[in-house]
Amino acid sequence: MPSENALPMQHPTLEDPASATGILCFDSGIGGLAYLDALRNPPKLPELSGHPKINWVYLADNAYFPFGEKEQNELRERICRLLTSTLARHPAKFVILLCNTATVLALDELRRRLPQQQFIGTVPAIKPAATTSRRRKIAMLASRSTSHAQYIEGLLHRCAPDCRLDAINAASLIQFIEEDWPALARQADSTGTAAAIRAAIQPFVRPILETGADRLVLGCTHFLHLKDELQSQLQAAEPDLQLCDSLTGIRRRLWDLLPRQAPQKFKSGPDSAASSDLLLLTRRTEGSHWPFWAQRFGLQLQILEGWDEPLPLMPLSPLLPSKTPPTCQTAQTIHQTRP
Repeated sequence: MPSENALPMQHPTLEDPASATGILCFDSGIGGLAYLDALRNPPKLPELSGHPKINWVYLADNAYFPFGEKEQNELRERICRLLTSTLARHPAKFVILLCNTATVLALDELRRRLPQQQFIGTVPAIKPAATTSRRRKIAMLASRSTSHAQYIEGLLHRCAPDCRLDAINAASLIQFIEEDWPALARQADSTGTAAAIRAAIQPFVRPILETGADRLVLGCTHFLHLKDELQSQLQAAEPDLQLCDSLTGIRRRLWDLLPRQAPQKFKSGPDSAASSDLLLLTRRTEGSHWPFWAQRFGLQLQILEGWDEPLPLMPLSPLLPSKTPPTCQTAQTIHQTRP
């Protein structure tokens, strides 16, 4: 069973990312684990197979889950501090935000505060959805924060100016995947598990179909865990409805950034064989599902101390005022609906 080692909160003294040897992935919970598995597994990502071993660190801010329902300025500040502190202990060549909400709220601020660090964000796959949509109607399952983000409005203007986007608040499905689905995944009763998943998805089927969309954007990384079930249930009623996630875009961006000329520089060193990829949590949760996921994905589980409060006690950095949610009045209007 993976051990849980408490780590003190770090003051942000960062080394040059150019000399770092790993990749730091970040999400609020288990959503990004499916992306991590696809990115670090050479059979699923052949482009990485020619590189020496890459050390991966997966940071889950489980103390602050769910991100999508939090106050935006406070969440942005917390994400910036948490990642800065984590990078002080675990320097990374790249930081991958495996969270749509974290990306649309905090990516610009992270790049401003840490200009030498390379970040890869996860945004809803609106561009590929628009590229292939014949009806020019797109539905999106997402959190409230992601749906309301001004970034989404800009993405529509740039990539889908002639499309209508219907955003469906799927906070309850995100909660199900984070808190209920892990227990189901461990059960031997596959029939009962499938029934529970169908029941969790069912409230969203009708709202999605009523949009008339032929593309559904999975606007939260948690949904990748249930992508096959979502697709099966929706296509039974609408065969033309295709699902779009962000994995291909992240995979392509990471490959574009990986050093190709001198891959020997992108490794953990000669005595790194005994090191393990890490799963870092911001809250110790007894009897939780996290040891199961650590074991399943071959990760060493550790706890970051000092992050189970909304914000650690240190001076706040100035933030830009939060912006009003988008209210476009064109064909790309974002219609907020609830199942």
